Amino acid sequence: MSKNKDNTYTVIYKKEKTELSQDYPFSIYKCCKNIILPNSITKINLETFKNCIGLENITLPNSISEIGNKVFFGCTNLKTAPELPATTLKSVCYHNMFYGCTSLKEVYCKPITPPAIGYYYNDGYTGGSFPFNKGMKIYVPRSSFNTYTGYTNYVNGTYSDNWFLLKSYIEPYDF
Repeated sequence: MSKNKDNTYTVIYKKEKTELSQDYPFSIYKCCKNIILPNSITKINLETFKNCIGLENITLPNSISEIGNKVFFGCTNLKTAPELPATTLKSVCYHNMFYGCTSLKEVYCKPITPPAIGYYYNDGYTGGSFPFNKGMKIYVPRSSFNTYTGYTNYVNGTYSDNWFLLKSYIEPYDF
């Protein structure tokens, strides 16, 4: 990481690097406000940006095919979530992704099929990927709006991936 004249920082990756992981502790760099990931990155592992409190903006390339749990967990200054590529559909890719992002106001979610988000409801417990921030909007493909707002999954007595709990936050969008 190198500091630029305008007090921003540049992280340079080798072209062959395809994954980001918690081995590179972004959270210790409270100065990382804006991050643009290169097209070579296809996977972001578990907790890579967890508690990176300085992070305000991050741009993900369309090459991303997998995002691990808790990737942006606790990024309290993140106002607009990165646009989530349509190809990011691994089974638990969105679990606790933005939990604790208390400033989050916008999320752009491109997948046509609602991805797993880990909102569980069993015996009164509700927890999951998005904070319930006042005024927050989750933009989904217009053609999938009804699917998102009605989606739930019931397995072994537990409701999970309950997009319907976020119904008041979800808006149709033309990507």
